[in-house]
Amino acid sequence: LREFDSCMVHYAVSEKILYCEPRQLYCDEERKVLIFSRGNSIFAFNFNPTSSYGSFSFWAPDGEYRMAFNSDEPRFDGFGRLQDDERHLTIDHKLALYLPSRCVVVLKKLR
Repeated sequence: LREFDSCMVHYAVSEKILYCEPRQLYCDEERKVLIFSRGNSIFAFNFNPTSSYGSFSFWAPDGEYRMAFNSDEPRFDGFGRLQDDERHLTIDHKLALYLPSRCVVVLKKLR
């Protein structure tokens, strides 16, 4: 987990997101999902211990996003359920992601 923390801190500093106000995009206590944007990035957390969500759709600022990293990567002792460098486009002001259980996905806006 230390390597993930280090990666997250490095990303926050390099993208200068700590100077930007966080903006909640989605919150569902029952499903245990929290999604927010900060600067040019979206952070999607699935705290659910057992439920993964395929094609999880939520409102997001229009644009194209690239997965910067996710906590399910094998280098963070994850299961590798997501593909590196995935790209996502908003459709009708929404993004759709696969959100594995116990995982955070970090997306960087490209345009």
